[in-house]
Amino acid sequence: MTGLYPQSRVEILCARIDPAAIESDARCARIVCISDTHEQEARLHIPKCDLLIHAGDMTYGGDRHKLLAFDEWCAQLPLARDRILVSS
Repeated sequence: MTGLYPQSRVEILCARIDPAAIESDARCARIVCISDTHEQEARLHIPKCDLLIHAGDMTYGGDRHKLLAFDEWCAQLPLARDRILVSS
């Protein structure tokens, strides 16, 4: 494992998985986890996935218009099964 953050390990594990095998296996789910986007979500590339987990801090202060902008961004994501889990 490299780096200070758990996502470093996730990147290494994902590199060993053949994406075509996941696409063809209905038992597999593609999960993407992000956090601390702080109103910068438009700069991210979210791959097609079955579940997007946002683990917190999507805005700086929780302003209503910023949360609505985040909701609009989520609506256009390429989610295969249309599920998003948002925390704090």
